[in-house]
Amino acid sequence: MPVPTAPFYIDGLKQLREKLARAERDGTRMGQVWSALRSRARTAPDDFPWFTPFVALITGEERDLESARRNIRQYLNSMDAQPFGNGLQFHFWCYAFPHTRWALYFQWLKVLGAWSPEEERELSRQFVSLQFIYFFSGMRTKPEPECVDNQSMSLCFSNALIGYLFGSGPNGGAMARRMMIDGARRLPGMIGGMSTSGYSGEGSTYMDGVVGPSLPFLVEFLERTQGGDWYDRKLPPSGGSAASIARIIAREWTPAGLCLPWDHYGYHVPVRACITYAARRTKDPFYFELLEKHASWTHDRQVGWGYDDLVWSLIWWPEDRPKAHARAFVSWAEPEVGAAVVSPDSSLYLM
Repeated sequence: MPVPTAPFYIDGLKQLREKLARAERDGTRMGQVWSALRSRARTAPDDFPWFTPFVALITGEERDLESARRNIRQYLNSMDAQPFGNGLQFHFWCYAFPHTRWALYFQWLKVLGAWSPEEERELSRQFVSLQFIYFFSGMRTKPEPECVDNQSMSLCFSNALIGYLFGSGPNGGAMARRMMIDGARRLPGMIGGMSTSGYSGEGSTYMDGVVGPSLPFLVEFLERTQGGDWYDRKLPPSGGSAASIARIIAREWTPAGLCLPWDHYGYHVPVRACITYAARRTKDPFYFELLEKHASWTHDRQVGWGYDDLVWSLIWWPEDRPKAHARAFVSWAEPEVGAAVVSPDSSLYLM
């Protein structure tokens, strides 16, 4: 496995910086979101720690790099107090997905040369050690291949990416490589194990808040490490695909601006990153209509037990919008899930 030499998941850092600069200059919705995110990260970096690594990546300014470094250190330090906490012991998947993203942000800063060699080695050791103790062993408690849900998706992806980031190259660790192999092996089944409708059966909260944010990470990881198109491909054992998962998540949005209450959590504000990724992959005007006219951009919300939905929305957000338009809310039916009847003006919605 070659050592990643660019910020992982970023297709051209120069191009991403230019995209956001153009969006801010032109006053587009994307530009407004970027401007607000950067302002929060700089004004209150300790209150918006999840924004700071992305802002540092885009600006490259020392003040932003220092905020990002401090928050990554603080994250790892916070884990020192967790070993005997009920959350980490009994809900380890809730910690696995955030741990992976903090490790990814560490890799971004590593590419920028933001760490000393000594600190880079020490922080790498901490990321891998925590992964092995809690999340590699945790993944192995989930039966393979039967267990396909948001928890297993979080754990399998976590081990695949951490293993790849820290196990690549001649200096990569053997344990990290083992975690990558065991985690990556199960990723296709996390998609293919969903029904052809795309619905996991876990309710709208976990579909929108964990499965949806995980989906781009899984697809992009598989494409970057194995090649080919993993978005439209129907995968075994049940014929699920990333495209169908994204579509059913979009169908959970309602004209009221909330997701359908398919579980005891009730209504909630939809996650945006999965929709921006679907717009990027398909260029379907349906997804653009949701983003531009119905998404709430005033605040970030929890996704995958972290608060970086706006970050990934900006990363996946396509700059070129198709000329065609589409209704965001139309009647639909999925035999295994349900159906919705929507009036032409979206004022009536019957589920």
